[in-house]
Amino acid sequence: KIKKGGRDEPPGGERSKSPDGYAICASWTVGGLTVVLAVTLGLHNSTNSLNSCTITVLDPSGILKGTRDVSGLLDGGHKYYDVDGLQVQPGHACSTPNQTVYQFPQSEGNHFVWPPGYIGKRVKVKGVDGHSGIELETLSIRPKVFRVHNFISEDEAEILIKRATDPSNPYRLRRSTTGTEDWNKKGASEVASTRTSENAFDISSETSKKIFKRAFQLLRVPFKMCQADGIQILRYDQKQAYIEHHDYFPKGVRVQSGTFDFDSENGGSNRFATVFLYLSDVDNGGQTVFPLADPALNPSNRTVPEEYRDLFHADSWEYKMVKKCFEKFSVQPKKFSAILFYSQDAKGRLDHRSLHGGCPVLSGLKWAANVWVWNKCRYGTT
Repeated sequence: KIKKGGRDEPPGGERSKSPDGYAICASWTVGGLTVVLAVTLGLHNSTNSLNSCTITVLDPSGILKGTRDVSGLLDGGHKYYDVDGLQVQPGHACSTPNQTVYQFPQSEGNHFVWPPGYIGKRVKVKGVDGHSGIELETLSIRPKVFRVHNFISEDEAEILIKRATDPSNPYRLRRSTTGTEDWNKKGASEVASTRTSENAFDISSETSKKIFKRAFQLLRVPFKMCQADGIQILRYDQKQAYIEHHDYFPKGVRVQSGTFDFDSENGGSNRFATVFLYLSDVDNGGQTVFPLADPALNPSNRTVPEEYRDLFHADSWEYKMVKKCFEKFSVQPKKFSAILFYSQDAKGRLDHRSLHGGCPVLSGLKWAANVWVWNKCRYGTT
């Protein structure tokens, strides 16, 4: 501003605090006029941001909950994540103009869940150590199923396969079982006629440790080894398969050691998400089928190739499953990629639509691996 005669306050060269930061003031006289220049620097701090910024809030599925003053982030009842799945701290909520955040429950054992958005949506995953090229592609909304592009390297896949067959590995390949037994023999298990693959575990190699941490970073879950099973490596020869099943355990399942609370919705622990690695391509068959998916990307709607129709008896579970694998939504193995699917929602409720199966291999050989992440420390660690 310009004043005739005299000086305005504060005097030139001095600074005084203002509600929004500091005003830098300078004054000089030109031809009898005193010119006063005041510049206010808007400092970005948590207190001022909370008074001046609103954000768009979405629920865990991406449904709009409305706009909100950032002071609402201090209610203590929720956690907030940006579109990259990174947790937003209240003091930094306005660092990005027109910020959009996802609201999740604050409770222990509840975690971020990648919102599927729409079929075919692709998101570059930031913050994964040493892997800048990972992308999530939405394949299914219900259940939430994503293709994880570029999740593992060729070298890592080869190392896991070698570990599965290494005579020095005490958990090398054997007939797959079902039940609560884990890699260290805790729990109960049984050989089932509806699971004909072979499996091994890798719990100690440097490669397995890297993959564990990468899976947790992908899921945005703080890494705790007690929340993961050992990496289960699977081999499916021709005609081998695993009938449809859930990765989570029923709430009331009995365990060998007595009791364990599998009720993840009410403070217990169960399998939260699965990162399923494809270590090889498959000539034909070997898909991962999700028969309850709705809607999904490219449901197969195909018929079984004629040359494979006589592999199984018409009344066998394998024959019926092959048909389902070609008619329902299924994911074809693609080496060095993975799929991510959730067994729980953001509140810990078990998702029955996560039912899935390992389709019979019609020709070739299938190598794959499971990384199971629990919402809290898993059975066998407490």
